[in-house]
Amino acid sequence: MAAIVATMIYFPLGLALILLFRIAGSGFETLATFGGALGVFLGLLVWWLLVFTAALVYAAYLFPWRDKVLEWPKKR
Repeated sequence: MAAIVATMIYFPLGLALILLFRIAGSGFETLATFGGALGVFLGLLVWWLLVFTAALVYAAYLFPWRDKVLEWPKKR
């Protein structure tokens, strides 16, 4: 579930961040490569992993751990 959520929100969140960086006067490469420390592909992978980590924490927090999610029919 977290991977699906991370993949779905990755593109709109990236566009919003690019817009904010463009307003601040910086470019896409600065955002994607963490200031030139990584390549573009590796930088985008790291960004996806950050979004995935946040989605995983969110999904784990909201999962009903103490509730019975699947209740099998009882045999009589």
